[in-house]
Amino acid sequence: MQSNLKKSFTLVELMIVIAILAILSAIVIFTLNPSELFKKNRDSRRIADMQTLYKGITFMESWITSGINYGNANTIYISLPDSSATCSSYALPTLPTGYIYNCVTSTNLRKTDSTGWIPVDFTVSNNNNYITQLPVDPINSIEYYYSYNPGGSFEVNAFLESNEYISKFGSNDGGDSFNTYETGTSLTSIPLVFPHNWVKVPGNSLYNTSDFWVMQFEAKYAVDGRTGSDAPDACKNNVLYDTWQWNKACGITWNNNNVVSSPLGSPIAYITHTQAKAVCESLGARLINNQEWMTIARNVEQQKCQLNLRNCRHRLSIQW
Repeated sequence: MQSNLKKSFTLVELMIVIAILAILSAIVIFTLNPSELFKKNRDSRRIADMQTLYKGITFMESWITSGINYGNANTIYISLPDSSATCSSYALPTLPTGYIYNCVTSTNLRKTDSTGWIPVDFTVSNNNNYITQLPVDPINSIEYYYSYNPGGSFEVNAFLESNEYISKFGSNDGGDSFNTYETGTSLTSIPLVFPHNWVKVPGNSLYNTSDFWVMQFEAKYAVDGRTGSDAPDACKNNVLYDTWQWNKACGITWNNNNVVSSPLGSPIAYITHTQAKAVCESLGARLINNQEWMTIARNVEQQKCQLNLRNCRHRLSIQW
């Protein structure tokens, strides 16, 4: 004799199944880390764009034997659209003395006839299949944009987001900026202003901090605003010590905007807390407070330091 009752799940069994599915979903999400995957996808595009620009410009160099108009050597051309030629609509970091930004309108942004954000005319050769339109950053914001400078031939670079790509590409491309992918024939042309060689630190509610940026390396003084070249003997506090002496009369005019985050060059010595505070503020930044130091310490505890560990200690530490 057969029963007409149908088998069904009990409430307890359903709860167990739901709990198991929730655990599995959490494991999958934790393992895949979708936020990091999105960052890596954008970084992949950035690297591909930089390689495309490099191939396009070097092709022009081989095709146009009479020379190429690369643009102004003291101008940083960026991919942010603006009606102002000097990008005044954006709160961009102040460049070292002698440098200016250049922007073009959104209508011209991707044009390849020298009116786009890169001032090279790619249309003079019908055989240049590398550049059909100028690429722009996937986010294209004040934190993530492409930049180009023709000093010493040319350099193009893109700020990277994912820790893996910063470690793999940003630190190993031969350039002087460790959180950008740099390519070209002169990889130290673009000044190291924020966010070059700065690290974003996630905020911590325990210390009432929001996300903030710190210098990856101990601050250096750079005459050219780029690589942090070693101090001339006349500017050192002692020739035995490779340090810049703050405001020492040595034939070089001190400029606060020439303070850079760099693994190279000479640290700054004989600078008071008040003077360091003033330098930070001139960069649109400030000294790190105790809550932010604790945030950095907790963040280091929670994850492997994939960048250079020197990003956890600075003599002249600055928050953006």
